Amino acid sequence: MNTQLNSEVEGWEVRNVNLSRIHGDDSGAYRRLLDHINPNEGFWIADLMCGQASVSQRILDHYESQGKLASIFFSDGYQNQFAKAKENLNPYKEKGHMVTGLLEDIRSFPLLGPSLDVIVIKMGLHELRKEDQKEVVKRLMKNLTPSGDLFIWESMGQTPEINNFFKKVVRKKDELAGYRSFVRDRYFCTEEEIIDLAEKSGAREIEKIYEGNNFDYVTRVLSEADFGGDTEKLRELNEYIRSISTPKIAQSIRMNDSGDSIKMHFAKKIFRIRK
Repeated sequence: MNTQLNSEVEGWEVRNVNLSRIHGDDSGAYRRLLDHINPNEGFWIADLMCGQASVSQRILDHYESQGKLASIFFSDGYQNQFAKAKENLNPYKEKGHMVTGLLEDIRSFPLLGPSLDVIVIKMGLHELRKEDQKEVVKRLMKNLTPSGDLFIWESMGQTPEINNFFKKVVRKKDELAGYRSFVRDRYFCTEEEIIDLAEKSGAREIEKIYEGNNFDYVTRVLSEADFGGDTEKLRELNEYIRSISTPKIAQSIRMNDSGDSIKMHFAKKIFRIRK
């Protein structure tokens, strides 16, 4: 698939943001993820839709803390992201870890047979259309070894009602930012939809290993990252959020409206899907 994409259309070719600042504290979620990944030197671990390879780095650091070498396969569909991931992982490769990368859209991810022990997709599934998510999960499950694990880490509303509100807010932000591919493709699942995807892919066991209401969505921070500090776009986003919010939703997400910025708290969840 051609990854030289129109910058007006493909947000991840032009979007350059500090995700740790946007997504909030991930330390607790990473602890839970690493608790469920056995640092076995014989395992092949895939970090797909890897972005700048933050998951790979955490796993490699985890292996090093155990005095072990890891085998990591990382992949992303955008040249800009993939190049940054490769740069971030090169120091680990020089230490003797097996680090292999592939520039590829996950919808075209090759069928390797049952060769991967662990697959992790962190905050990536929502970049795909709903119909593509189903096919991707099925394909990835075929690449797992027997008893292999697929971990899906996602952001969402705490309930289906809040998730609908969350999707509308994100869509409006992406429209204002000019990320037309995000507007066209992104689909944020509910917990129930992720479980349904897993069940239809043939999973024999599904477990939610982490849930936290610590996805801090702050419109001023997003404005700096995605609007270039454009105060008019920030004002429009804030007004839109006020227009679709209800007292019940505002209370549930602990909405704090300071006038020029709105802070909301959504959920992060990690699911372990076992073949």
